[in-house]
Amino acid sequence: MNWNSIIQGELKEVLATLQDAFADLDIDYFLIGAVARDIWFADSGKTTRRTKDIDFAIYAGTREEYQAVKKYLKEKKENKETRGKRK
Repeated sequence: MNWNSIIQGELKEVLATLQDAFADLDIDYFLIGAVARDIWFADSGKTTRRTKDIDFAIYAGTREEYQAVKKYLKEKKENKETRGKRK
């Protein structure tokens, strides 16, 4: 697995959505968690158990930037805000 296989696989839509939002809003972001680990290990030839969830950390310098990301995802990408686990 590598970055290209991940962005073309099951996570393609969510990655594309977040990349669009962060690019349009000029916000830096970091990919963290299991997907970041999988990419790191793939580059060194190691394999890991694949995950279907993805964690992002964004650096929002102000509350307004954070709210802008939420608004963008809701209005331009038709995402819904959820709380708790989805079934």
